[in-house]
Amino acid sequence: MYNTSQQGGLLVKAGNVTSGVTQKPQFYLTPDALCVWGHLIIRDMEAGLPIHEQQASLLVEAGMRSSTGLEGTRLQQEIAHRLQYINYRRFESYWNIHLATAQRTGQLRFRPGTYWEDILARYMFDRKLRQLIFDALSRIEIALRTRIAHDWARETEDDKPQRSSNHYRASFEVGDFLSTVDAYYKDNRSEEALRDKKQYKDVRVLPIDLFVEYTTFGNIQKLLSRGIKETSGIVKSIAANMGMTDDLDFFLSGISLLKDVRNNCAHQARVWNRRWLSKKHHAILKDSKKPLWECRWNDLTQTWESSNKGAKLLRRTDSTAAVLTFCYQIMKIIAPRSLWKERLLKIIDASGIPGKQIIKDLGFSNSHWIEHPLWQDK
Repeated sequence: MYNTSQQGGLLVKAGNVTSGVTQKPQFYLTPDALCVWGHLIIRDMEAGLPIHEQQASLLVEAGMRSSTGLEGTRLQQEIAHRLQYINYRRFESYWNIHLATAQRTGQLRFRPGTYWEDILARYMFDRKLRQLIFDALSRIEIALRTRIAHDWARETEDDKPQRSSNHYRASFEVGDFLSTVDAYYKDNRSEEALRDKKQYKDVRVLPIDLFVEYTTFGNIQKLLSRGIKETSGIVKSIAANMGMTDDLDFFLSGISLLKDVRNNCAHQARVWNRRWLSKKHHAILKDSKKPLWECRWNDLTQTWESSNKGAKLLRRTDSTAAVLTFCYQIMKIIAPRSLWKERLLKIIDASGIPGKQIIKDLGFSNSHWIEHPLWQDK
């Protein structure tokens, strides 16, 4: 157990790692206490240094180097500037692959040849990729809201189908669902909501094209997967409209995947090498019998073919490659003139990360992924 100390406005205690901040406006660690992968490291550093400068010093002393020739204080200043505005914890995911050991003792140490510029390049690539994915998700979300409104109203011949329990599955908790949407609607303070609430006091009386705009994407996914009456054919119609006619479970698992990805993107979390999906939905995507997803790369003919040998498009069906591919399948339908694929290729080419490594991290099986039938424009 380390001694408890209180200096510079921060109380640091090892073991339970409790901390209480006084009224002083600046945040200092004195003595320096940095939590690295759950371990408390106590360091004898000059008292009074801001935390981001202490963190920069820690990284340099742990073996972080510069590929542009920056050394010592200059490198620390460069890193400290980034850490002043981008949390140390956020960068961890981008330098973890460069750690020298399993960090069992809490001692931070990088492998030789670990460069700050490479860490920053990976972070910047991930940020641009996340923005690109979120752009596709925004379009897909709007398309789903629109198709639910149109198809549900048409099939039920009701401009407010959400109000009748007859339009839902028998097992669906309609009352709870509508109460959740209604609370969201009534809390909404946008100009549009304030206008609509003057005429429609409750979501049950909203026209369906307004109703779908006042609910979360999570509730949209819930409506599709277990809300709307399955015998009505509405969900199948929506799936077919988005180019997925032959495997409804595959479509719904993909939408569930996109819901998780959307939440991740909204919180600015890492996407480039993340694993996604619950075991249930992962199995559905993995076992899909959709012909194009089953194509394999033939090294002899240098083409993608329907065969039982060779590598599939995806190294893993729970990878970001699956997210990108699923997004592109829908984007081809709803935004056929979009340059989304070209923007993806540009981001990859400009990443500064070796080609084979970035393809592996994303989850594609090989560098020929862009030639796969699923990635063709038609």
